[in-house]
Amino acid sequence: MKRILVTGANGFLGKNLCLKLNENPVFKLLKFTRNNDFEELKDLISKSDYIVHFASLIKSNNEDDFKKTNIFL
Repeated sequence: MKRILVTGANGFLGKNLCLKLNENPVFKLLKFTRNNDFEELKDLISKSDYIVHFASLIKSNNEDDFKKTNIFL
């Protein structure tokens, strides 16, 4: 069984990918959303065989928020 981590799992792309992956019993789905914290992310990464990174920040008045989420995540 391949474990796939999807970041941004509640967004448009992530949600639709998760729906498709759940149809196949070969995959175990791991999800990271805004409700998770970075300690959980570290744990999920260590358990993952593959990572699909869809997490991003669209709106913010702070440029550092964009870097933190879109680049450094």
